[in-house]
Amino acid sequence: MQGHVEPLGIPAIILSNGGESGGWHSPGEWWKPDGAWKDAQIGLTTILALVGVQGMGEPLLQKRPR
Repeated sequence: MQGHVEPLGIPAIILSNGGESGGWHSPGEWWKPDGAWKDAQIGLTTILALVGVQGMGEPLLQKRPR
């Protein structure tokens, strides 16, 4: 079936790229990276919390059975 996406059961998240932006998907699209480092740090700590860090904390996500 064309356009059909088969789910793989793999967890996924979308994180912000930080900064300010506008005109998405147009010739006038722009991005201003002011403060973008903050969102990178938030993204990294979110991922580390989800998967856990050995010696620091258990993962928030449950392991999938194989």
